[in-house]
Amino acid sequence: MALIRGLQALYPCPICFVPWNEQSDISTEHPKRTGQDSKANLKAARACKTAADREAILKENSLRDVENVFWRIGNTDPHATCSFDRLHAYGGLWTDHLFTQIKLRVIEKGRNAVAKIDKQMSLMPRWRGLNHFDAVMSLVKHVLEDIENKGATRNFGTKISESMHGPLRETYHRLTNFKNVTPQLEKHDHRRAVGLLIREQLNVLDAPDDPDCPEDAEILSNISIGSKLRPVSFSVIEEKTYGDASFTRFRIRFANFLSDFLPAYDYNLPDGKQIQFDKEDTLAPFQFLKVYYHHLGNWTSSADYLRCNPNFHGQP
Repeated sequence: MALIRGLQALYPCPICFVPWNEQSDISTEHPKRTGQDSKANLKAARACKTAADREAILKENSLRDVENVFWRIGNTDPHATCSFDRLHAYGGLWTDHLFTQIKLRVIEKGRNAVAKIDKQMSLMPRWRGLNHFDAVMSLVKHVLEDIENKGATRNFGTKISESMHGPLRETYHRLTNFKNVTPQLEKHDHRRAVGLLIREQLNVLDAPDDPDCPEDAEILSNISIGSKLRPVSFSVIEEKTYGDASFTRFRIRFANFLSDFLPAYDYNLPDGKQIQFDKEDTLAPFQFLKVYYHHLGNWTSSADYLRCNPNFHGQP
């Protein structure tokens, strides 16, 4: 859109003239690019009598010898229009771009740095859906300006839907009269979201047994628990966890928790009295928890898993 020369140029930013070797320093302000200046520089380059002189002007401004079609649109500036995209700036580019750069920098620091990164990455907690791996190990500058000038990043990012916001585009072409389209899009997008929610709930009901759930899983409303261990007494728990602050006075704290929790959810306490446990009372530990819930951010039916295993795929 800005028609600059890209990452290998002297000034690779489409918004300002930050030199290529100073992009990591976001504390320094640099002159802003403008469509008017780019147009003037291109005109000056094309007026040169030799290709070498023309190339010198274009190279100094990191421009291509192409007229930008967006210059024809009144009251606009393609450089000011370029915005920070949080989808591609971070998550969407991690594997192919950010992580590749990290590895290059770490390798430059030598074998000790590589070993340290390897160790730290291997210690990353395991979690379902997290692609865990062992590693060998300047638009951000303008994000505040974008928020101040254009509002929240959701207004100018691609997170809604890539590929030109496909569903909204199809709705616009197929279900609107092309006049006052905003309320029409909102209505149809709402209906689509409701339909997806219903479909996902039906899929959950029709789905076969979850292979991630243990065979002994017990279903309690929207919660499943499994991987049940042998009952163990409070005295044994406190003995095995001696010195761990998380289990200090565990029996008493657990009783107090239940005494507050049960009435809060309209369950009566036994005999209406504060719960108390004897040190030889037993608990049945479970190492698996699955919770179904409705995601309020995107209206989808989701599930979260929590496992407690001292040796999960060979790792803690």
